[in-house]
Amino acid sequence: ARQFVDRRGSAVLVLCGPSEREIAREIVRQTQRPGVVSLADRNVSLGLTKACVRKLDLLVTTDSGPRHFAAAFDRPVVSLFGPTFIDWTITHFDQEIHLQKSVPCGPCQKRVCPLDHRCMRDLSPGEVFAASLRLLSGGMRHAG
Repeated sequence: ARQFVDRRGSAVLVLCGPSEREIAREIVRQTQRPGVVSLADRNVSLGLTKACVRKLDLLVTTDSGPRHFAAAFDRPVVSLFGPTFIDWTITHFDQEIHLQKSVPCGPCQKRVCPLDHRCMRDLSPGEVFAASLRLLSGGMRHAG
């Protein structure tokens, strides 16, 4: 979020579900940028999330519902995969970049990591930002 604000002058909206409100607030607090806001204090619904995704220039997300909304609304999306097999939820959307770290324990398909979430932890903000810039500049899908 900081890189989008500092390097691109972008505004950043942190989407969240009802159980993710505090995480969204913490992301806003940690970025310390007025251009980063969240839906944490709004009446969050699928309708609101869809409306927001439809207006975005780019969505950065996990393998979740908003990822599929982005494809449906033809919005570029960087999808972060941890324990999920990419091929099991493929969208065949040409404006999507998949990011996934190759780790010995995954993809494991487990909802709760028995180790240390290395599959997600090892995805760096720099990698996500670089993939985002590729899409924003017209780059195409790259699973990796």
